[in-house]
Amino acid sequence: MMRGGLIGYGGIAQLHLGAYAQVPELEIVAVADVTPSQLTAAGENLGLDRRHLYREGMQLIEAESLDFVDVCVPHHYHRGLVLAAAERGLHVVCEKPLATNLADAKAMIRAAAAAGVSLAVCHNWSCHPVFATLKRAITDNAVGRILQQHFEVLQTSGIWRGSAQGYQPEWRTRVELSGGGALMDTGFHLCYLSQWLAGAVPVWISGFVDTFRHRQYSVEDYARTLCRYDNGTVLDLCASWSATEKLLWGAVEGEGGSLEIPSPFSRTYATDSIVLRRSGEVQEIRIPRDDTEAPASWAADFAASYRTLFREIAAVFSGRGGSDYPVRAEDGYRALEMVLASYQSAALDHGVRVPLASDDPVYSLGVQGLREAGVSPVTALFQKNIFRVRGSESPTVPASRAREV
Repeated sequence: MMRGGLIGYGGIAQLHLGAYAQVPELEIVAVADVTPSQLTAAGENLGLDRRHLYREGMQLIEAESLDFVDVCVPHHYHRGLVLAAAERGLHVVCEKPLATNLADAKAMIRAAAAAGVSLAVCHNWSCHPVFATLKRAITDNAVGRILQQHFEVLQTSGIWRGSAQGYQPEWRTRVELSGGGALMDTGFHLCYLSQWLAGAVPVWISGFVDTFRHRQYSVEDYARTLCRYDNGTVLDLCASWSATEKLLWGAVEGEGGSLEIPSPFSRTYATDSIVLRRSGEVQEIRIPRDDTEAPASWAADFAASYRTLFREIAAVFSGRGGSDYPVRAEDGYRALEMVLASYQSAALDHGVRVPLASDDPVYSLGVQGLREAGVSPVTALFQKNIFRVRGSESPTVPASRAREV
């Protein structure tokens, strides 16, 4: 059994712990959290002595005898904790996104490689029964060569009700902590999924961002990304926090047919299948689940995705081989690059080629480098001061005056 330390005892950590309970190779023996109430809850729920509870993640890394750490803190803090863990020779599980800029992500990858440890990123949607089934159908050539992918993931807010209320439940809406909004958070899942489904890497990206409903956020609440891959596949992705109700829809179009995933908000989700359309016929592809006792639901499938994810991570940590899922740090790097290139495209008001160059300000600074890279005054990003590209106190520029700025 491998001993681990959990850094951050917020909402996402609860899903991790549910998976650890069913993955016997991994055990959490220490917790760090900056919020006293969360730390107390961790001790009580996990039966940990106060000696194994820490207010700082760095303290946990330095004091405990561990095999790995699990980083579940806001994006801005990932780099320092991962580098410290690697220096101590610890494997790392890191919540997505790996970092808020590519320079930090690259430094983390290099540190893990130099220390001879594994760095895994939590791309759990690839382990979700629906998307895993979709991937198998594509691999089995159900619709031939993939031409297009379409995904929409809509939510009403960027504040997750499962967040630790004693900390900062709105942190995802603050650019200095999150590094981006709807695309960096919710849409990020579809970025790594799309690359995995396409079996290819992006070569060109066009992005658009706006803030429709939540002007108090310093990040976007709406994003649209168009991506072309090196094999010709095209992705059309919409991620929003400004919808009136939740929606998740996805379809893949191939030369020989199409595949459409079931809606998690359908009343019949428990029995819904992936719909395969080809040659004028409609077929259903059943979604297999490893837990036949619990009734099928999106929540149950979501929890199952973490169980599968941590089984994969346990295999990676133990050196038993690679993973069929995109859980390695390099996968996290490529997904982050897609997001940042989309933001840069939205700022420049034209498409962007990837990979991004290492001397690009967005490469080294993320969205905080957009001002240096250049922001077109005709964009919503500039007009509404998304990511604070014009400074923290700059007033909104009326659209009628945008071309005069």
